[in-house]
Amino acid sequence: PTLRLVSHGFHSATSDPSFLHHRHRLGFAENLLFLLQPPPEQPPPIGKDTAGPPLYNLNIFNLSRREWRRLAFPIPTFAQCAAVPEAGKVVVLGGWDPLTLEPVSRVLVFDLLKGTWKDGSPMPEKRSFFACAAVGPTKIYVAGGHDGRKNALRSAAAYDVVTDQWKVLPQMAEERDECHGLSFDGSKFWVVSGYGTENQGRFRPDCEVFDPETESWTRIDGVWPNPNAAPRTAAVAGEGRW
Repeated sequence: PTLRLVSHGFHSATSDPSFLHHRHRLGFAENLLFLLQPPPEQPPPIGKDTAGPPLYNLNIFNLSRREWRRLAFPIPTFAQCAAVPEAGKVVVLGGWDPLTLEPVSRVLVFDLLKGTWKDGSPMPEKRSFFACAAVGPTKIYVAGGHDGRKNALRSAAAYDVVTDQWKVLPQMAEERDECHGLSFDGSKFWVVSGYGTENQGRFRPDCEVFDPETESWTRIDGVWPNPNAAPRTAAVAGEGRW
């Protein structure tokens, strides 16, 4: 952000996607962690019983500098968040409205180079508590979760952050609410565990893996050991470990 204030030339150069690619190539790219969190609790305004509807912020932790930063852009939904480093974008999508508890399809895109937000094309289907992960240089994949009637979903879709377009994917074999999404090597989308509409709270031990090249799903057994807990957090450690 500071470089963009130097001159119009610096602003133009640092806002171009090639700037990010050169930083990666030369080893100067910073490691960032993005968290979608509620802000610290504030007392309600004088004369009001409540402080208004819940809001969320996108917080950034710079692992290189050991610094936190909060983006001054309140997000009115409890959503999912995924970063696409090669495209320089962070996408906040879906989730549910804290006031109505209804799932939403809204998509917000944060441009890391320009420091700006914009509305993206909405998801083809409203969903919350779904699997979500960046796969490849420009795409975010979503699958599972549940709809407005609390029915677990088998459906999936892919969002291209460059073209701002969604593509509906083949459905998974199983319904998977409260599943978790990840990508091992950046080429396949893993949807881990989850449960069906008739088995609420009983988490499956298997996962389904989507291959964009064949546009097909493969089921893998025995990847989630806890039937009573959702796989909320995962870190890829390499060599097929997470």
